[in-house]
Amino acid sequence: MNALTRSTAQHDQLPSLLVECAFFMRRSRSVASMLPAFLISGMASLVTSLVLHAAGTGGNEHLVTGWVEGWLTAWPIAFPLTYGVALSLRKMTSLLKKRSRPAGGLGFADVVDVSSGVTKAHRLHVLRGLRAGDPYRA
Repeated sequence: MNALTRSTAQHDQLPSLLVECAFFMRRSRSVASMLPAFLISGMASLVTSLVLHAAGTGGNEHLVTGWVEGWLTAWPIAFPLTYGVALSLRKMTSLLKKRSRPAGGLGFADVVDVSSGVTKAHRLHVLRGLRAGDPYRA
Protein backbone atom coordinates (compact mmCIF):
# COMPACT_ATOMS: atom_id res chain seq x y z
CA MET A 1 0.00 0.00 0.00
CA ASN A 2 1.47 3.34 -1.01
CA ALA A 3 0.61 6.87 0.07
CA LEU A 4 -2.04 7.25 -2.62
CA THR A 5 -4.02 4.17 -1.59
CA ARG A 6 -4.51 4.50 2.13
CA SER A 7 -7.17 2.46 3.82
CA THR A 8 -10.37 4.31 4.64
CA ALA A 9 -10.39 3.00 8.21
CA GLN A 10 -7.03 4.59 8.94
CA HIS A 11 -8.01 7.82 7.18
CA ASP A 12 -11.39 8.24 8.91
CA GLN A 13 -10.33 7.53 12.49
CA LEU A 14 -9.05 10.98 13.31
CA PRO A 15 -11.94 13.01 11.85
CA SER A 16 -14.53 10.79 13.56
CA LEU A 17 -12.73 11.26 16.87
CA LEU A 18 -12.70 15.01 16.31
CA VAL A 19 -16.40 14.95 15.42
CA GLU A 20 -17.20 13.01 18.60
CA CYS A 21 -15.21 15.50 20.68
CA ALA A 22 -17.00 18.40 19.01
CA PHE A 23 -20.42 16.84 19.70
CA PHE A 24 -19.43 16.24 23.33
CA MET A 25 -18.32 19.85 23.70
CA ARG A 26 -21.52 21.08 22.09
CA ARG A 27 -23.73 19.01 24.40
CA SER A 28 -21.78 19.70 27.57
CA ARG A 29 -22.14 23.29 28.66
CA SER A 30 -19.90 22.77 31.68
CA VAL A 31 -16.96 21.57 29.59
CA ALA A 32 -17.50 24.37 27.09
CA SER A 33 -17.49 26.92 29.92
CA MET A 34 -14.20 25.49 31.20
CA LEU A 35 -12.39 25.79 27.89
CA PRO A 36 -11.48 29.52 28.03
CA ALA A 37 -10.18 29.20 31.60
CA PHE A 38 -8.29 26.05 30.59
CA LEU A 39 -6.55 27.78 27.69
CA ILE A 40 -5.87 31.07 29.46
CA SER A 41 -4.46 29.42 32.58
CA GLY A 42 -2.36 27.09 30.42
CA MET A 43 -0.83 29.89 28.39
CA ALA A 44 -0.29 32.17 31.40
CA SER A 45 1.35 29.43 33.47
CA LEU A 46 3.45 28.37 30.47
CA VAL A 47 4.91 31.84 29.97
CA THR A 48 5.26 32.58 33.68
CA SER A 49 7.02 29.32 34.43
CA LEU A 50 9.41 29.88 31.51
CA VAL A 51 10.32 33.39 32.62
CA LEU A 52 10.74 32.47 36.28
CA HIS A 53 12.68 29.27 35.57
CA ALA A 54 14.99 30.97 33.08
CA ALA A 55 15.62 33.82 35.51
CA GLY A 56 16.27 31.41 38.37
CA THR A 57 18.58 28.99 36.60
CA GLY A 58 20.35 31.38 34.28
CA GLY A 59 19.68 29.24 31.20
CA ASN A 60 21.62 26.05 31.97
CA GLU A 61 21.32 22.80 30.05
CA HIS A 62 18.29 21.62 32.10
CA LEU A 63 16.18 24.63 31.16
CA VAL A 64 13.53 22.76 29.16
CA THR A 65 13.05 19.87 31.60
CA GLY A 66 12.86 22.18 34.60
CA TRP A 67 10.53 24.53 32.75
CA VAL A 68 8.12 21.75 31.75
CA GLU A 69 8.19 20.36 35.28
CA GLY A 70 7.42 23.79 36.69
CA TRP A 71 4.66 24.33 34.17
CA LEU A 72 3.04 20.97 34.88
CA THR A 73 3.12 21.85 38.56
CA ALA A 74 1.70 25.37 38.09
CA TRP A 75 -1.08 24.61 35.61
CA PRO A 76 -3.19 22.35 37.88
CA ILE A 77 -3.05 25.11 40.47
CA ALA A 78 -3.76 27.97 38.04
CA PHE A 79 -6.69 26.34 36.21
CA PRO A 80 -9.10 25.91 39.16
CA LEU A 81 -8.23 29.41 40.37
CA THR A 82 -8.90 30.91 36.95
CA TYR A 83 -12.14 28.97 36.53
CA GLY A 84 -13.36 29.90 40.01
CA VAL A 85 -12.53 33.58 39.59
CA ALA A 86 -14.26 33.66 36.20
CA LEU A 87 -17.42 32.08 37.66
CA SER A 88 -17.48 34.44 40.62
CA LEU A 89 -16.97 37.46 38.36
CA ARG A 90 -19.84 36.33 36.12
CA LYS A 91 -22.11 35.94 39.14
CA MET A 92 -21.12 39.32 40.54
CA THR A 93 -21.77 41.08 37.24
CA SER A 94 -25.16 39.39 36.87
CA LEU A 95 -26.08 40.46 40.42
CA LEU A 96 -24.98 44.02 39.72
CA LYS A 97 -27.02 44.10 36.53
CA LYS A 98 -30.11 42.86 38.39
CA ARG A 99 -29.70 45.45 41.16
CA SER A 100 -29.03 48.40 38.91
CA ARG A 101 -32.07 49.99 37.41
CA PRO A 102 -31.86 51.55 34.01
CA ALA A 103 -31.42 55.28 34.29
CA GLY A 104 -34.57 57.10 33.36
CA GLY A 105 -33.92 59.67 30.72
CA LEU A 106 -35.93 62.04 28.67
CA GLY A 107 -37.18 60.83 25.38
CA PHE A 108 -38.18 62.98 22.42
CA ALA A 109 -41.87 62.62 23.29
CA ASP A 110 -41.18 63.93 26.82
CA VAL A 111 -39.45 67.02 25.46
CA VAL A 112 -42.27 67.68 22.99
CA ASP A 113 -44.91 67.34 25.75
CA VAL A 114 -43.12 69.75 28.08
CA SER A 115 -42.47 72.18 25.25
CA SER A 116 -46.12 72.28 24.19
CA GLY A 117 -47.21 72.66 27.84
CA VAL A 118 -44.88 75.65 28.37
CA THR A 119 -45.97 77.19 25.08
CA LYS A 120 -49.65 76.96 26.09
CA ALA A 121 -49.00 78.22 29.63
CA HIS A 122 -47.27 81.36 28.34
CA ARG A 123 -49.77 81.84 25.51
CA LEU A 124 -47.06 81.72 22.86
CA HIS A 125 -47.34 80.65 19.26
CA VAL A 126 -44.96 78.15 17.71
CA LEU A 127 -43.35 79.58 14.59
CA ARG A 128 -42.15 76.91 12.26
CA GLY A 129 -40.16 77.20 9.07
CA LEU A 130 -38.58 80.57 9.83
CA ARG A 131 -35.25 81.48 8.39
CA ALA A 132 -32.75 83.82 9.94
CA GLY A 133 -32.75 87.33 8.56
CA ASP A 134 -29.68 89.20 7.40
CA PRO A 135 -28.68 90.51 10.87
CA TYR A 136 -28.43 86.95 12.21
CA ARG A 137 -26.26 85.50 9.50
CA ALA A 138 -22.63 84.86 10.24
